[in-house]
Amino acid sequence: MTGIEHRHVSRGARAICMAATEVGADRSPSPKEDDAFETLVLIPARGGSKGIRDKNIADLGGVPLLAHTIRTAQAARNVDRIVVSTESEGIRRVALEWGAEAPFLRPRELAEDHADMGDAIRHARLELAKDGYSPDAVVILLATSPFRSPGLVELAVDSLRRGYNHFTTVKECPMRPCDLLERDAAGRMRMLHPDADRRLFLRPYGLVTGQRLGKAGGKGNLMHRIGDPVACIDIDEPEDLELARRVLDAGLFRPCRP
Repeated sequence: MTGIEHRHVSRGARAICMAATEVGADRSPSPKEDDAFETLVLIPARGGSKGIRDKNIADLGGVPLLAHTIRTAQAARNVDRIVVSTESEGIRRVALEWGAEAPFLRPRELAEDHADMGDAIRHARLELAKDGYSPDAVVILLATSPFRSPGLVELAVDSLRRGYNHFTTVKECPMRPCDLLERDAAGRMRMLHPDADRRLFLRPYGLVTGQRLGKAGGKGNLMHRIGDPVACIDIDEPEDLELARRVLDAGLFRPCRP
């Protein structure tokens, strides 16, 4: 897997960037030394889910789905705090049981189907700031992706520590020439890339998203390609959960242990 610099991020990733930047805008511009670089892992996990009832705490391999992401963050060597943002008391109890923090409940309007992720992240950072907490970086891990490795989280944190402003994962996006069209000078539609079937296309995929806060690091944005199909499994519908269970049964992923 290789990392590639890129100037653009998806709308969802951009919302995360904006939330992090706006809340952290009043921080001192003086960067901390490496050994004092404070990293927050934030795990958004709302209670309302339509495809799977109580999806974020559904059983996967004998533990709640949320616990897989908490364990991964705990295993990463360079994470300082792990906070779960939820509006659900049940999810909050599970988060605490598995060793994460859940010091506040998210407003229900920030946990609805069409709520903006950036608003939820902004709310979390504001709540933490009430106690004087102001990290140097925030890394977002969605609970619906249980098969990421601690090493990937560490890579995100190290990249932000080294001066990258933003880190996100990307995956290959299959494209055919007929999928890419543009309008020419005469107003006619034509293929954008006639050789598109020989090109590699990538799209942002939120397995891990990170943002450096306060002063910009000066190295721009880093996108890291994910080639492992198991890592890209996202739990949304019952068939996704069943697939994840089969992955564990087949030994295709080794979960982190406490």
